Amino acid sequence: MNDAMVDQHPFAVALLAVDRVGTRLVATLTIRNTSQDRPVELVRYGVPAGGQLDAPQFLIQGRGGVAPFKGPLIKRPEPTASDYVVIAPSRGIKSQVDLTELFHVDLASPMRIQYGFHHPTLSGPQALYLLRSNAVQLA
Repeated sequence: MNDAMVDQHPFAVALLAVDRVGTRLVATLTIRNTSQDRPVELVRYGVPAGGQLDAPQFLIQGRGGVAPFKGPLIKRPEPTASDYVVIAPSRGIKSQVDLTELFHVDLASPMRIQYGFHHPTLSGPQALYLLRSNAVQLA
């Protein structure tokens, strides 16, 4: 999917922080609804929950290129209303993910890490919004 052809989500913003904890990289992702009066609906499997991912929602680029995803890849049918998490106006959700459990990462390499996911809307499978975080640079 060409990101240039997909609109940025109009009301959701994603803020990423990544910390080195011993031999692990722990990502903290906060997704916030910036609307004062509209809820934001995001497909549940596009939001890391409980430290689990079933798609490579993070892009980790190091000296050796893109870090391969080693977590499960799950093919899903088109989402239904029950497949969405709703974020109330002016509210947010926060989750943590141990990236070293899910990606082959060279901890000795400088890297750039970013969250990104194409969220289908409830209006149909052709309507997609890209939710992308800030990029984090680690030396």
